[in-house]
This record gives sequence, C-alpha cells and structure tokens, in this order.
Amino acid sequence: MKLLLPLLLLLCCTAFTHAQTDSTSTDSTATPSGISFGKGGFSLGASSPSVTLKKPTITMLYGVSGVSIHGNTSTINTVGSIDVGFGGVRVRPIDKENTVGEVSRTGLLLGFFSPEYTSKTDTTKPIVKGWKIGFLNTSGYAYLDTDKEPTLSLLHEGSIVWTSVNSTIPAGNLDGPSITAFDHSYFGYQTGAIVRYNVTNGIALDAQWQRGVLYNDFSFFGWVGSVLIEQIGVGLLDGMVMDGMKKKSVKSLPVANLILRTALSFGFSELRRSTQHFPFKSSSPMIFDGFRIGTSISF
Repeated sequence: MKLLLPLLLLLCCTAFTHAQTDSTSTDSTATPSGISFGKGGFSLGASSPSVTLKKPTITMLYGVSGVSIHGNTSTINTVGSIDVGFGGVRVRPIDKENTVGEVSRTGLLLGFFSPEYTSKTDTTKPIVKGWKIGFLNTSGYAYLDTDKEPTLSLLHEGSIVWTSVNSTIPAGNLDGPSITAFDHSYFGYQTGAIVRYNVTNGIALDAQWQRGVLYNDFSFFGWVGSVLIEQIGVGLLDGMVMDGMKKKSVKSLPVANLILRTALSFGFSELRRSTQHFPFKSSSPMIFDGFRIGTSISF
C-alpha cells in the first residue's frame, strides 16, 4: 500500500505529459488493446480510435460536501473543498455531421477539504479535514460547434484517489472510533456527473455533483472483484443501449449517457455504503457527497 501513492503520481504525471506532447495533433492512432480507463471508469478491451482534438486543460472547482459513515448517529461537520485538475481533453466526432463528439479526459487531481472552507464550523460536531491526490478520469459526450469544438459537455467521472484525513472528535462522542479509523491516508475513488458549458474557445464553466468513497481496511482482491462486477453493468449498458443510440438517435446520446451512467455509479456507491467492496464482506467507507462549481481552461 505504501507504493500506491508514488504509482498514482507516476501514472498521473505520465498522462498529463502525454497530453501536452499531443496537444497540437489533429489525429492519432489507437493504442493496443488492453486495460484502459474509459466511460468514466475501468474498462477492458480496445482503446478509443483516432481523435480529432487534444488539449491540455486545467480545472479549478470549489464545493461543499456532507460527510457520513454508515451506522453513525452523529453528524459530521460539512466540509468545503478546493479541487484542481490537470490533464488532457480529447474529443472525437461520432456522427457524419460532426454535431456530437465523444469526450475523455485523464490526468492528475489535487484537492483540499476542511470545514474552515465553509461559512461555519460547529465545534460540538466531529471535524474531518485533509487533502487528496489521484488519477483524474472523466468521459462522456458533447455537442460540437462547426469547428468541432465542444459547446456543452455532459460527462461522467470515475477517478482513483488517495486521501489523507485528520479528524477532531468532541469529548464524549460515541462515533469517535469509527471516524478516527480513517485518520492518515487511505485509498478510494470518486464518481459524479459534470455539466460543462464552453463560454469561449478555451474557457468553460463547470457544475458537478460528486460522491467520494474512502475505503477503510482496504482489500485489493475485494476491490478488484467489486470493480469488475460494476464494469459488467457498464458493458451491458453500452452494448444494449448506448451503441444503439449512436446509430438511431445520436443527438440524444449525451443526455442519456449522463443520466444512465450516473445512475449506475450512484447505485453501486449506495450498495457500497455499508459494504465498501460489495458484494464481498468488508467495512463501511467514509462518504463525501456534494456539489462543485468552477471553471476549466484549455490551451
């Protein structure tokens, strides 16, 4: 587990460097088949075909999140969060008229969270604060303008994160042990829905719902098994619904994909609320639920 953080940093920095190297390209060949991050999560199989647009992008977000642990009776202070993402955005038109494009982004994310970033901190309630770093991964579809630039992007997030937590527990709080169990650094993931509107070429406004899941007593094989089960659901959704919409109703694809992928991820995260490696026996995770707004700048 101690090697996981350096590995994440290496993967993220490599992805961002690759995006910068290819930022002026207008086309590229597909990479070999294998394990990849796609559709807002893990996927197995061939990677995306050639792309028509690649741009390094920086995203800055601020939001407020509720914090909870299944079975706890006390209320944890709401936290404010400041997140920054660095990565490359890729856009590939999928219809003959070039009105809808497939969008993907990978890179590095860094965030800080604390009740101090909100308007009020209640010292009679437990406090959690800390930071996170991880591998940013978003994907979805966008409506394109005549220059094949995204105007409105509807995206799904499925990022890997490593989170460091420091908690403060009021005297006599019975939920203290379950909260302090997450102190120090732990592995997890975050999922969510993103609506991105391009104000001008290179500047966009973001609105996002995000759920972060922080594991306790992490089990690698339990995690892999749970992820594979979810990806079976993603594969069925793509094969039975999305592929058909690409052929028959491509203009409805961005909205349908956002709703269905977010619903699927939300459902699995609910199943993991009490059993973090569902369906395998495991501990309850710490959940961060909130909304974020911000801006993305592309170069």
